[in-house]
Amino acid sequence: MTLLSERYRVDDAVYGDAAISVHRGHDQVLNRGVTIEVLKPGPVDASIAAALRDKARRMAVTELPNVAALYDQGEENGRPYLVFEELQGAPLAEIAPLAPDEVVTLVAALNATLRAAKNAQAPLPHLDGSSVRFVDSRTQIVDWGIAPDSGPSADDPATVGQLLALAATGSPTGEGGRPAPAPIMRIINRAQTGQYASTLVLEDELRAATSTADDPTIAIPRARPTMVLPREEKRPARAPGPAKAAQRLTRVPAETARGARSPRWLLPVGAGLLLLLGLLAGARWLRNTSMTSTQAAATPAATVGAAQPTTGAPAQGKPYVVATRDGQRLNVRNGPGTRNPVVGVVTNGTVVRVIEGPVAGGGFNWVHIRGGGVDGWAVLEALRQQ
Repeated sequence: MTLLSERYRVDDAVYGDAAISVHRGHDQVLNRGVTIEVLKPGPVDASIAAALRDKARRMAVTELPNVAALYDQGEENGRPYLVFEELQGAPLAEIAPLAPDEVVTLVAALNATLRAAKNAQAPLPHLDGSSVRFVDSRTQIVDWGIAPDSGPSADDPATVGQLLALAATGSPTGEGGRPAPAPIMRIINRAQTGQYASTLVLEDELRAATSTADDPTIAIPRARPTMVLPREEKRPARAPGPAKAAQRLTRVPAETARGARSPRWLLPVGAGLLLLLGLLAGARWLRNTSMTSTQAAATPAATVGAAQPTTGAPAQGKPYVVATRDGQRLNVRNGPGTRNPVVGVVTNGTVVRVIEGPVAGGGFNWVHIRGGGVDGWAVLEALRQQ
């Protein structure tokens, strides 16, 4: 243990290279834990010392979200040092794989850092399994060392895809680790092969895949009986005598007024008629259900209107919200036009992104969308720009 400028206690080293070492420390004035980056003892390399000072000025002007904040900077015996906030959690490489909801939280935090760096035109800290830390749904990126002259772009799906694979499976390539749910593995494979042009699209599809990864398959309802047969009446123990018969004949008008009992031979006939009516009603119901399903499959959305003249092409890559007129689900097809097969459906309120279009077909304007777990063509009139 040593003291730095009589204020900071320097404890164990947690990182180091040829010129720089990083230590856990303690601010004795404010009584809080810190992280200290300082040049190693020995001859001072002027270029590295200047790079550390430039790094301190840059971080003082631009604070990126989720990046460990810079608290202080100074020099001791000609060696510049930087003081950061205390380290949180453990490196991602040591705690992966994470739960699916934690994976979404991590990717969202990385995207927020990437977007802020791009908007501020600031250099991006190095992102890998050791510089990204995670604990209690909080992501911390530690900006150790000197930034290289050329690093990943501020919107690099390959970098996010590699961290996604590490977080979901424990392997930076997605191979050899713990298998993630199938929808998430498909996103990992697409990211590894460079099929995403934007990390925002990757995040949207990851959210949709995570929300449906554990959903059960469609449950088939149990069949319900169409009719209930009446119970057979008990036969009398013996036939009534002549006196009883005569008495019953004299009571026929009164019983008829109250509702006389049906002859016994009508029971099987009535049961047969009820059964026949039930079968006819069931056949009619099945025919109507089949016609309704066919019509629904042929229609892009339940209440999407006919194509209207468009004032211009939709903004490519921008988020849109599914908004059909009566809240029905929107059919997504493998090409523009109602004759193309349906490849999926999305519900009202789902956020998607327009990839290309519009293209007229079948009386509608079609655009290529991606998001909500689907990738295909849908009617433009059923979308509203977010």
